[in-house]
Amino acid sequence: MRPSGIVAHPLEEGDELGWVKLARSADEAIMVSAHGKALRFVVSSIRTMGRMASGVGSMRLGEGDQIAGMDIVAPDSQILILTANGFGKRTPLSEYTAKGRRSKGMWAINHRKLALIGDIVTAQVVSLEDEVTLISAQGMVLRTTA
Repeated sequence: MRPSGIVAHPLEEGDELGWVKLARSADEAIMVSAHGKALRFVVSSIRTMGRMASGVGSMRLGEGDQIAGMDIVAPDSQILILTANGFGKRTPLSEYTAKGRRSKGMWAINHRKLALIGDIVTAQVVSLEDEVTLISAQGMVLRTTA
């Protein structure tokens, strides 16, 4: 361990690292974009690289879109999607079939309603026993079961 730290992954100007998840090669990951697309893929499709490599592409995004959430698929779980205007949606992960990495994925929400509901701000894999805490920009806190 160095007192100055160590670069775990190089990032380009303007990029940021949002999530790090521990996964096994047999696991599946799901990524959700801000504009409503979701892509489920097998983790083993991501090749192993050295620490200083730039990585591989995961999901093809439309112009102005970005990844809003990523998680590891768990058996009998659901994905909870929350939007900027306070809308939420919980969907069984069984409705998302595994596709090839670097595809656009499938619609996770009604993309024609984005102006009303807002872009997706987060997406997490949950089970019915989980509790979630939501905090608005104004400091309102809501704690509820998934």
